[in-house]
Amino acid sequence: MIQDNNNFTMYGIWYSPYKPGVRIRGVLERKDFDKTLLNLYCLSEYEYESFKNAKVIQGINSIGQNITLLDCFVARGEKHSIRTTPNMQLSKKTKFIFNTSIFVNFTLVGLLVPDASTKLFQSISFESKAINNWCYIHYYKYKGKLEKNEPIAQIYKENFLNDELEIAVIAIQSESFGLYNEQKNVNCKITISKKDKELISIQQAIDIGFPFLMLLPLLCDQDHGCVSVDLNYANHGYTTLYFNDSFFTQKFYSHVGDLLSLDDLNMYLPSMLTSWYKNYSKYIRMSNLFRHTLSNNPIHINNKISDYVRILEMMLKRDKYILSNCDKKVAYNILKLLDNISNEKIKAKCKEILSKGLDIGNSQCFISYLESKFYNNIYFDQLEESLKLSIKIRNSTTHLNEHHLITHRERILQDLSIELLHALIKIKLLEKLGVPETVCMNFFENHMHFHENKCNFEYIGKMLIESE
Repeated sequence: MIQDNNNFTMYGIWYSPYKPGVRIRGVLERKDFDKTLLNLYCLSEYEYESFKNAKVIQGINSIGQNITLLDCFVARGEKHSIRTTPNMQLSKKTKFIFNTSIFVNFTLVGLLVPDASTKLFQSISFESKAINNWCYIHYYKYKGKLEKNEPIAQIYKENFLNDELEIAVIAIQSESFGLYNEQKNVNCKITISKKDKELISIQQAIDIGFPFLMLLPLLCDQDHGCVSVDLNYANHGYTTLYFNDSFFTQKFYSHVGDLLSLDDLNMYLPSMLTSWYKNYSKYIRMSNLFRHTLSNNPIHINNKISDYVRILEMMLKRDKYILSNCDKKVAYNILKLLDNISNEKIKAKCKEILSKGLDIGNSQCFISYLESKFYNNIYFDQLEESLKLSIKIRNSTTHLNEHHLITHRERILQDLSIELLHALIKIKLLEKLGVPETVCMNFFENHMHFHENKCNFEYIGKMLIESE
């Protein structure tokens, strides 16, 4: 099961399933969740060759557990003379040893399997602090049921992906004894399985489970926190699969935050999961870019605004607004030629004209989207001006590589631009995940805090009128 500390050192005997007669003592080490290494001392070239190209390695650790290592490759193989290892007790016939380190992507504890494609499992389960916090509302909803001496209760179950997959939330109640009284703790576990109860392989479990783990940082205000998962098989048995943090390169990125309330998640989670799984490769790039941008703290605020505009460009359909690739190439070639012009006034005027040409696609696309969603908002003019400024900044910093001194009016609009772009990206992400427009609009209202920031919006509106 998932524990607070998933690092380990295992001593055991290891072999390739294709050469089970060649068995070597070695140590399996996992440190800091980011890599798992199997260190072996092979006493002959034949022993080394048995492991050199093995993608799957099996073994038994010192306490008798079966271990399967999957997706392995040799990270280091060094040949040493016995003279350089005087403390090792070796046969007189042994002249060399092969110090071998094998990188392991997946470690299966408790079961031997021939490969990752063997279908043995009924479902994949996740437990972590993030999942527990995310599901905790279910405990209150079903509190009465759990208190009737039912330590385990299924509190949520829905189908998704055209009824191919089934997701369930299991609440597990445990007792602990405090200093003065007995306490009841509830942990939640999420299980995903095939709807028709078809058995799945380890590779299928990874393909089913990992996209859900990548969605969690968008749903709740923390990372998924999983460094291992449980694979369940018949008669309530399970085995634990450990994986490396390298599969989740964005683990240090900021979290998007709670996109939806938990009540909304109960209603829309199946449709969100269906959309996420169907478009996973595309949506995960958007998610990673968004979280990476949130994590960055550029020196200049304009760079932050430009990054947000780029993310929104990915999400909006701009085909009918943007220049063709041919026109873009011509525009960029002209920009390069402008550097050879000595007359600064002519150069500046040409850049201004080209800037408008490059800018028009984003301007029309973004403003059109804003109008379609928030035209009736009482602060639409303020939102429109801040969005126009964002496009101008994106064009200047990215296309023209210029930073101009900003006016007092632009400085005030900059902060609004950041919040507006942040909100637009979030609601566009929700729309792509199949959340109804009314829920997205409510999210936008809550994010922008129109009521609390009424004085600020009125001041910006007054400033815009005076600057005309």
